Amino acid sequence: MDNAGLDPKYFHAYRSKGISLSILGRYAEAIKCLNMAIGLDPKDVGAYYNKGYTLNRLGRHDEAIECHDQAIGLDPKHVGAHNNKGAALESPGRHVEAAACYDMEKQIRQK
Repeated sequence: MDNAGLDPKYFHAYRSKGISLSILGRYAEAIKCLNMAIGLDPKDVGAYYNKGYTLNRLGRHDEAIECHDQAIGLDPKHVGAHNNKGAALESPGRHVEAAACYDMEKQIRQK
């Protein structure tokens, strides 16, 4: 991964690059960038959320769930993290837990 031009202290750039790479389907590279963002700012909810999304796309559901749990721990009202955690739980057939995530998402949206 070429980080030329990126300030190593600017975690937003790593997060944005990771999101862009994920959209392009370049998931392994995306995870590296998101890990850099998390390393620079361990409280970056967006980096955990997007890393979880990307890991789920790779079929790495348990790791995705962990990332979404991190995001939810930092921001319990992050509707996207609850939604994506539900999706990650569905893949291995954990439907009851997934439904609880979707219910939580719905409750947050209604407030």
